[in-house]
Amino acid sequence: MRRDTRACFWRWLVVVLAMVVVGCGPKTLDTSSLDKLENSLTALREPLELDERDRFDEALTYLVGGGAILNDETQPVHPGIVLALYQPFAGMTVEGVTVEAHRRRLEEVRGAVTALEKKHEGSDTNREVLDAFDLAASRVYKRNRGFLEWPVIEFKAENNTDQVIWLIHFRAALLRPGHEEPWLVEEFAQLVLNGLAPGDGDLWRIEPERQEWVTLVDPHPDLGFTLEVMRLEGLGGNVIAATEWGDIEEARLALYQKTLDEIRTTGGLALDRPPL
Repeated sequence: MRRDTRACFWRWLVVVLAMVVVGCGPKTLDTSSLDKLENSLTALREPLELDERDRFDEALTYLVGGGAILNDETQPVHPGIVLALYQPFAGMTVEGVTVEAHRRRLEEVRGAVTALEKKHEGSDTNREVLDAFDLAASRVYKRNRGFLEWPVIEFKAENNTDQVIWLIHFRAALLRPGHEEPWLVEEFAQLVLNGLAPGDGDLWRIEPERQEWVTLVDPHPDLGFTLEVMRLEGLGGNVIAATEWGDIEEARLALYQKTLDEIRTTGGLALDRPPL
């Protein structure tokens, strides 16, 4: 066999082997056109077990958005937008897509937890004084006002601090277990004529501005009512104690931490949990 013939043979053999290797290699996302993208998604999904396919679709939903998942014939398809969304994941295998989604989701939730923890660290001014101002009893109920039922927030405050309090800033909220945001929240301030001296207490009844409170009280077992002091002021508006951290933020942090634990332990994305 002549040298040039042998060279051609070896070049041909290399090409054939390369084609065999490519054909036998792992299937990947092809974003060169919409048709190839659809075909590659089908090829990636077909060999998967049902739970694996669900996890793969969950990962794609998170990475490219639910509107770009190409398995709903009722959705309009905009090729340029869809391909742009998938482009960062071109050449990825099923495992590559799920690993990338898990990494991003974990980073997202961990970042939200860290941000809340940092907010907590710098949220208080004289917290021990704020905690000493005690709300001995608080409740929300409704009473008739003309032809309407109107909500009333009632609370008894006891000044166990060593300061005379002239203005009290409160925050009332109805919290929903398992939800990131409260159902209803309202802030208000109570002016204390002549000041509330150390050791003194008083009972107040305040009508919230939002009448929606009346539809959610007496009773509503799925909602938790909370009333908390957010700031205390002395004569002339001098801030004695204040905080930006309360029951709402505490519940949100607990919920985010629960999401983080679920992602770490199950390997899923916990897309049914906040933060989203």
